[in-house]
Amino acid sequence: MNHYRDHGYGMSHRVGYIAGLRGEAKEVQPVGATFPSDEKNTLLWKRWFRYLVIDMWVVFAIGAFLGMLLPTILMSHSVALSGEVPTDETVTTFVAVVLRDEYGGGLFFLALLVGTLILFSTQLGIFEAMVRNFTDGANAISPRFRKMVAGDPRRFYFPFMLLLIIVIAILIRATLPVRLIQISANMSNFGALIWPFVLMYLNSKLPPAARPNGCSHRTRDQMDQDGRETKLAHKPNGTCPPRGVGPARSPHRRPRRIRHPGPGRRIALTPSP
Repeated sequence: MNHYRDHGYGMSHRVGYIAGLRGEAKEVQPVGATFPSDEKNTLLWKRWFRYLVIDMWVVFAIGAFLGMLLPTILMSHSVALSGEVPTDETVTTFVAVVLRDEYGGGLFFLALLVGTLILFSTQLGIFEAMVRNFTDGANAISPRFRKMVAGDPRRFYFPFMLLLIIVIAILIRATLPVRLIQISANMSNFGALIWPFVLMYLNSKLPPAARPNGCSHRTRDQMDQDGRETKLAHKPNGTCPPRGVGPARSPHRRPRRIRHPGPGRRIALTPSP
């Protein structure tokens, strides 16, 4: 999503984004923006949403499954070849050592290079997202923060990123790499337990055309607006309808039964035509 926002797609050209170090300063609004719910915007939104679906399901989802499946198959094959089980100390280089022993030294360096690139890109994306989300959140909820950065979140974004790099450089030597990856993965999973509910709530606040299928939550203001529109639809030229004229009722409506004031008596009320 940050890729789309940084390029000004959708409503991000109104909300703003955190520009690069050499880019032009962009003011980031503390609140989001939605489009008017009309036919033109609905068609535009559906076009953009198709791009998002392709990105999420074709690129991200399939890529994520392959990215988890292929290393697992490679590790399983390496265990079968060597007859050994990797430990916390040897798991980072286990596959590379087995490939070197079986197929030559070239695959040793290739396996280490590929593993480094995979972990580097993953951790870099997580690291940048954490810094960006913290900066966006502080800019949205804190007037003091917005006053401090004077409309340019980069004044906090890059120093905060540098501070985290120093902290990570210290912590990375505290224990084995596999332990750090396990801790990071469980922290991400904990956030994944909370975020879906936050996302469903935020989706319910979108314009009707932009809400995902199945998101039928409606606020009181939305229901009041719908009620006002319904009343106006039955008022010719803004005046009250003539007496006895109202919305048509279904002739198949079931009669409503109410309790008569008398003891134990019931009567059936048939809706008037």
